[in-house]
Amino acid sequence: MRRHLAAVLVLLSAPVVLAQAPEPSPAEPHIEAGLEALSEGDRPAALAAFTRAAEADGRNAEAHFRLASVLFAEGPLQDLTRARREIRRAVDLDPDNVAYMQAELETLKGDGWNFWIDFARAERRTFLSQLILELDSLNAFAHEELATAALRDYYQYRNAIWTRG
Repeated sequence: MRRHLAAVLVLLSAPVVLAQAPEPSPAEPHIEAGLEALSEGDRPAALAAFTRAAEADGRNAEAHFRLASVLFAEGPLQDLTRARREIRRAVDLDPDNVAYMQAELETLKGDGWNFWIDFARAERRTFLSQLILELDSLNAFAHEELATAALRDYYQYRNAIWTRG
């Protein structure tokens, strides 16, 4: 009993470290400006604001995610290569964010310009789907991707099986 009392007294006499609110990111004002521009329908201004946000704080996953979302949308500002790079950066910075992984999954759909690109994208989509399902077992996008991959593999390889006759 005395040992426990001594331990409690030691803990109570230890200096108290107050939790400080995290410092706001230098990217926050630019992200807010970009969201406001998007709400007004001004995609070029939103693109500029999100680009400044990503440059102001390269470790801000939200800035990279927002930038990728503008770059991925159809229209004259669309840049799929850069969108894929930005969303991959967001996933790398915040690997447990299902929305970011789901967005990367979406950007990796579509055909590449050669077999190896398509193969690498399919592999990454499967990997992302499995990660998403570990965090959110009911995610429809991840289930759809895994089902599509299974069907694609079935039809692609069903005639490649050799049996001894």
